[in-house]
Amino acid sequence: MLYRIIRFIDNIKRWAKHFLQKTTRMTHTSDFECWGLSYTLAKFILPKLKQFKKANVNSYPSNFSKWEDNESFFGTKEVWEKNTADAQVYGFEMEGWHKVIDEMIFAFEYVIANDDETFRVRHFVPKYGDVYAKKPENKHTHSYYRNIESGYVSMFDGDISEPPEGFESLDKDSVFAMMGDEHYYDIEMERKFAERADKGFELFGKYFRNLWD
Repeated sequence: MLYRIIRFIDNIKRWAKHFLQKTTRMTHTSDFECWGLSYTLAKFILPKLKQFKKANVNSYPSNFSKWEDNESFFGTKEVWEKNTADAQVYGFEMEGWHKVIDEMIFAFEYVIANDDETFRVRHFVPKYGDVYAKKPENKHTHSYYRNIESGYVSMFDGDISEPPEGFESLDKDSVFAMMGDEHYYDIEMERKFAERADKGFELFGKYFRNLWD
């Protein structure tokens, strides 16, 4: 109980500090926001980007125009093919443009999900899947042992029943021992998520000046 009271007081002090920083600094930015600026920006941009997709019904970048609709702009078929590379993947006109916006949205959702467990469970996982799903193929086993000389604890992949040379077993009440030696993680899914997010941010940068209706 005492710990919770102390923690509550510390949180009040921290909130007051960041509030003063936001209200007194010319940038209106607190240290807390800068500690995870990618998360701060993603939280700001994501709802705007979602609303833009709903409101954007009048125009799309010329890169998503069909050849017969914009011959005079591109000049030659070769130039058109080069400039419509994204449309070749996502589709032409408004449908393709909105698919590109979806990829931008995914990128920002991915950043938020990595920092906000509630958002990850409620919003990200139902839409895209769970890298921590408890499936047999996602199961990984680790063993923890203490270095006899340094005293530091090291993690070894696999179920190692005996300590490696130079290491010793941990006490049963050790925090590492209580963590257990199993966890679930879909490495391939996470790799695909990261690659898709990187592509989404590339698209966001490429079409940043086209985010108007």
